[in-house]
Amino acid sequence: MKEMQLLLESLVAEGGQTQEDLVAINTALDKVGIEIRNELVVINDQLRRGNQNQQGMMHNQQGMMHNQAAMMQKMDEIQQLLNKDEQRVQQSKKPKVTVLELNSNDIIFGEFIGRGGFGVVYK
Repeated sequence: MKEMQLLLESLVAEGGQTQEDLVAINTALDKVGIEIRNELVVINDQLRRGNQNQQGMMHNQQGMMHNQAAMMQKMDEIQQLLNKDEQRVQQSKKPKVTVLELNSNDIIFGEFIGRGGFGVVYK
């Protein structure tokens, strides 16, 4: 691009009035215009990539926030399940009272069942 600027300055300094000079000036201007457009394309591409990176980072942050919210929800569900399990454990620790019904006829026959709070139990 600097080469084109030098060419334009030299042509202006010479005060080119011939057809060849005008063609050279127009060609140089075209080349400078093309180089400027190419540089603008590169700059716009870099800006677009920068914006995409920023948007990607924002999208990643939103995704991370969504993942964190999902993890927190899962942790709450797990905590609720743990609380239910703790209640189940507490209920299972309560002493179980069972009553064995015996028929008086079974006791007479004298079949040994086991030892209980009132002594030996026969069936």
